[in-house]
Amino acid sequence: MALDLSNGMYVPAPDMGTNATDMAVIFGELHIPECVTGKPPRVGGLPGRREATGRGVSHTALLTLRDVLKKKPAAARVAVQGFGNVGSYAALFLHEAGAKVVAVSDVNGGVQDPNGLDIPALFAYAQKNGSLDGAFGQEDLERRPAPAGGGHLAPAPRRTRSAARTPARSAPPLSSKGPTARPPRRGQDSDKRKIFAVPDILTNAGGVIASYVEWRQAKSGAITAKEETFQVVEERIDIAFGDMVKLAREKKIPFRTACQVSAAEELVSSLVDRDWI
Repeated sequence: MALDLSNGMYVPAPDMGTNATDMAVIFGELHIPECVTGKPPRVGGLPGRREATGRGVSHTALLTLRDVLKKKPAAARVAVQGFGNVGSYAALFLHEAGAKVVAVSDVNGGVQDPNGLDIPALFAYAQKNGSLDGAFGQEDLERRPAPAGGGHLAPAPRRTRSAARTPARSAPPLSSKGPTARPPRRGQDSDKRKIFAVPDILTNAGGVIASYVEWRQAKSGAITAKEETFQVVEERIDIAFGDMVKLAREKKIPFRTACQVSAAEELVSSLVDRDWI
């Protein structure tokens, strides 16, 4: 049965293989501004929506540095696996925050420099050419699908071990779009191993938060600036991140489990508020 996008029960947004133009086509067929998000700003979309997922990834990384690892951005060495829309903006925002991005890669190859990469130049190259293939100074890094874009691309133990050995060993492995085939075993992101794997359900939330802002804008007719989009993304991630860390420390559970418990508690509370349970 075909989905009915006119009743508001399902609101699509761009993902791998689609873009803002595809969302504009959906809007052009239905003529309902709130039926789809991720539209180009000139077609009723939201300024900052394209960057929002990467903004959420970078903000989560900065929160982890500050609140978990007790480090400043300048002390962090960052590696980004996946340099599409999400990974490239995450790298750019982390670079702007003062972190040293020492390696980036995508399915076509990668670039590394222990002294730090020229991320704005690499970002411009990837935007123009669609990938890092042929980028200046390109190293023969291992080519593999990118956890900053695709899902279920590596078994959790190997992914976790490799993350601990990258040049960005002082920074946490951050996952976007469910990159592992199964959740890490209990204790894999514990203080004992000094690896803090921040789960995709939090790290990747910037995009859907911004989609809500776009949906709200379309319903109300309000005008939203890019800075306001980023502010809402960061405020909501601040709250969720704080809840995750607090629960993980109180219950001595991994961050992923803490996120799942927190989400389940919110769901149960909403059901109680509606007298459904």
